[in-house]
Amino acid sequence: MLMEYTVRGLAGQIQFPTLITGNEAEPISAQAGQLYDALQYPKEFILLTEEEGAGGHCEGLAQSLFYQRAYDWLDRVLR
Repeated sequence: MLMEYTVRGLAGQIQFPTLITGNEAEPISAQAGQLYDALQYPKEFILLTEEEGAGGHCEGLAQSLFYQRAYDWLDRVLR
């Protein structure tokens, strides 16, 4: 059932700032780029690299780095 879920056609309706993240080691990050491209509202894409230690699903091998970048983004956006 999960494979049937998609935001295709709906991403353009998102009307708030959005952070999209990905990492070099995860093939699904290509879909993150597609979502980023479909967003119309302010958006940011952060790609964590293998050199930084990022990898695994949802940047699981670099959680501290992910949280640092995500919270820095929130600090900028929510001011």
